[in-house]
Amino acid sequence: MTANRPGPPRRRFFGALMGLVLVVATVILGPTAQAADPLATVSLTQAELIDGKLRLAGNLTNTGTVSLRSLSVQLWRSRAPLASRDAVTKALTEKTTTDGQLSRVPSATLALTTGNATLDPGQSSTFAVEATPAELGLAPAASYWVGVDVTARLVNEPALRTLATPRTLATVPSGTIPIASVVELSSRPHQIKQNLFPDESLAEELSTGRLHTLLTAALTRATDWYIDPSLLVEVRDMADGYRVGPDRVEGTGAAAAQAWLDQFATLDPARGISGLFGTPDLSSADASPFPELQADAVTAGNDVDARASDSGLLLVSPDETTLRDVAGLGRTVFALGIRPPQTVNATSGVTVAEVDQPTLAPSALLPDTPLNRRNTLAAVAQATGGQIRWIRTEADLGADVDPPRAFPRAPVSSVLSAAPGAWTPSNQARTGVVTPDVRATLTRLGQELRAYGAMSPTSKIGDIADAQVARGASLWWSDDAARQEAWFAAIEERIASTGGAPVSLDAIPRFSMTGATSDFPVTVTNHLTDPATVRVVVSTDNPQRIRFAEPDPVTVNPGASNTVTLAASASGAGVVTARVHLESLTGEQLTPDTTITVDTSDVGTIGWVLVIVSGVVLVLTTALRIRQVRARQKALSDG
Repeated sequence: MTANRPGPPRRRFFGALMGLVLVVATVILGPTAQAADPLATVSLTQAELIDGKLRLAGNLTNTGTVSLRSLSVQLWRSRAPLASRDAVTKALTEKTTTDGQLSRVPSATLALTTGNATLDPGQSSTFAVEATPAELGLAPAASYWVGVDVTARLVNEPALRTLATPRTLATVPSGTIPIASVVELSSRPHQIKQNLFPDESLAEELSTGRLHTLLTAALTRATDWYIDPSLLVEVRDMADGYRVGPDRVEGTGAAAAQAWLDQFATLDPARGISGLFGTPDLSSADASPFPELQADAVTAGNDVDARASDSGLLLVSPDETTLRDVAGLGRTVFALGIRPPQTVNATSGVTVAEVDQPTLAPSALLPDTPLNRRNTLAAVAQATGGQIRWIRTEADLGADVDPPRAFPRAPVSSVLSAAPGAWTPSNQARTGVVTPDVRATLTRLGQELRAYGAMSPTSKIGDIADAQVARGASLWWSDDAARQEAWFAAIEERIASTGGAPVSLDAIPRFSMTGATSDFPVTVTNHLTDPATVRVVVSTDNPQRIRFAEPDPVTVNPGASNTVTLAASASGAGVVTARVHLESLTGEQLTPDTTITVDTSDVGTIGWVLVIVSGVVLVLTTALRIRQVRARQKALSDG
C-alpha cells in the first residue's frame, strides 16, 4: 500500500522541526543551496472511462542530467468513494489524498524502459495504463482519487526512485449524466434614453469584444443561451442610429449593432431562455421590501420579443424570502453562489437550478490544468445529478472544457428534467446591489422619469421609466458602484431643467373685469430641453359668480414662453379669488397654485347704466312715434 499523497500527517511534526533547523541554519550560515532539480516531469492528460476501462495517460520528460533506466508507470487508486456533494467539495480542498493502493492488474503497469534501455536527459515519452473498475474495486456512481506512480533507477545506481506521483479525480458514472452550457448574453446598462448612450463601449462589445465572442460561441458550439431583454432593446436602438455623450455626437456603432442582431436572429429559439429585464439583483436584502423593482422589470420586458422559447431568472445566492417573492413569476431560477446537494431543487414554490462558471480553485493536489478542471467538474456533476455551466466571459469559454465521454453535453432542459431534490435556502439575505441608498435613488428616478414623460410626451422619456429602474438594480453593477453612479448622473443630467422648476406659470395678481365676459392672460414657460405640453387649470372660491372656460392644452418649445388666454364670464358683482396652476395631460399638478384676485364690481354698475339708457331710448322712441301718428292724422283731416 502506498502512502497518502503528499506525505501523511504523522510526518508533519518532523517536517516542521526540520524546517526550523533550516531557518536557524540560514540565519547562522547564510542562504542554503537551491534544492536539486527534479529528475523528471510527469503530467496526466487523461483519466476517464473508455470502452469500460479506466484509462490514465500522460507525458514524461527526463529533466535531469542523468539517464533513467527501469522506468515504470503503475496505476494507483483510492477505493474511498466520493459520492456526495460534500465529499467531492472536501476532496477539492484536502492537502492529502485518502489512502490508496497500486494496482497489480497487468494492464495497469507499463515499463517504459527495459534491460539496458534508458530515457536520456531531454528525452520524452508518453504512457497509458488501464484497468476495469471491477478490477480496481471501484463501484459506480462515485468519483475516486486516481493517479500513477512513476519509478526509475539512475544509470549506475541500483536503488529504485519514485520520480513523481501525479493524482487527479476520475468518475465511474451511473448512467448518463447531462452537462449543459448556457451562454449569457447581457451587459451592464448603457442606454440613457432612446437614441442616447453615454459612450461607445457597448458598440465595442458588439463588434469585437465580449458580446461578439459570446454570441459566436453560442452559435458555433450549439449551446443554450440566456438573453437579457434590456440588451436587445439597447442594441435595436443603436442599430437605427443614435447619439453619444452630453454633446450628442453621432454614434459609430449602428452597423455593428445590426450585424450582431442579424447573427442573434440565427440562434435556435428552442435553446433560448429570456431573462428578466435588466437582470435586476432581486436577492439583495433591500429588494424584497421594494416590490416595485420586480414589477417594473416585468413591465419593461413585456413587449420585448426575445425569440426565446423559455423564460428564467438569474439570481445570486437567493434566500428563502427572495424565492417566495419571485415564485409568482412562474420562472425557473438559475442561482449562482449556492451549493445544494443536487443541481435541480424545489423550494418555496419555485424550481431552483444551481449554475456556476466552469472554474477550478487550484490546490496542492489539483493544480488548474485542463484535465483537473474537466474531471473535477465531472465529479461534481455525478454527485449532483447533472450540471449547468454558466458562461458570461471569454475566460468562462476557455474554461468550458469538454466533459469526459460518459458525460454528454445536453440541452439545459435535459438537466432540468431530473427529479428535483429538497433544499432549504438560507434565511439570510446578502447586501447585493440594492442598498438603502440605491433603493431611494431608484424610487426617485422612477418618479422623475414618469413626471418628465407626463410633461413632455414627445420625448418618450416616461416610456423608459420602468426600464431604467430595472437597469439601475442590475447585477452588472456588483462591485462597480462608480459606474452605476455615473449612469444615474447621466440620466439626471438629461432630464434636468434649465431653470429650477421644469415649467412655470406667471400671472398678474389682480384682474378687473370690465364686462360680463373678459379674457385673462397667463404666461407658461418651459425650462426643459424637450417640448412640454401642459394644461392651465383654474378654479374659484365662488363659481356661481365667475366661471372660467377650460383652455386647450398648450405645447411650449424648450426654453420658450407661451401666453394662454383664459376666458372668464361673470354673473354678478363682487371680488372673487381664483387659483391657477399647470397640470400634465395625465393630471399631475406641475406648479403650485397661483392666487389671483378677480374684481367683478363694475359689472353691476354697467348693468344699471344699460337699463337707464334703454329706458331713455324707449321713452324717446315712444314720443317720436306719437308725434308721427298725430301729424299723419292732421294731414288726413285737412285733406
